[in-house]
Amino acid sequence: MKKFIIILIVTLGLINCNTKEFDPIKWKGSNERLRGKMVNNLISSKILENKTRNEIEELLGDEIDLNDKCTSFSVDLGGLFELSYFLEICFDEKTGKTNYIQLND
Repeated sequence: MKKFIIILIVTLGLINCNTKEFDPIKWKGSNERLRGKMVNNLISSKILENKTRNEIEELLGDEIDLNDKCTSFSVDLGGLFELSYFLEICFDEKTGKTNYIQLND
C-alpha cells in the first residue's frame, strides 16, 4: 500500500510539473508538445468562452478547419505513447461565438 501511495504522489507531481500557463505567443509558435502542456490551463481559464472565430484565431492562430462550425488544434499531452489529441472549438450558428470547447482523442 505504501508503494502505491508513493507511486501516486510521484505521478501526480510529474503531471503537475508538465503543465504550463497559456501564452498566446508561445502557443502560435510552438509544436504540439508545448501546446499539450498549455491546453489544460487554456481550457480551465475559460479564455475561449464566448469568443468569435476571429478572436480564437487571434489567440491561437489558424489551424485545422473541420467545417464552417468548428476548428481544431492538434496537441500532444505527452506520456509513454505519442497520442495526438485535438482541442476542438465549435461556434454557434446564430451568435458566431464559441459554444463547444473540448479536448478529444
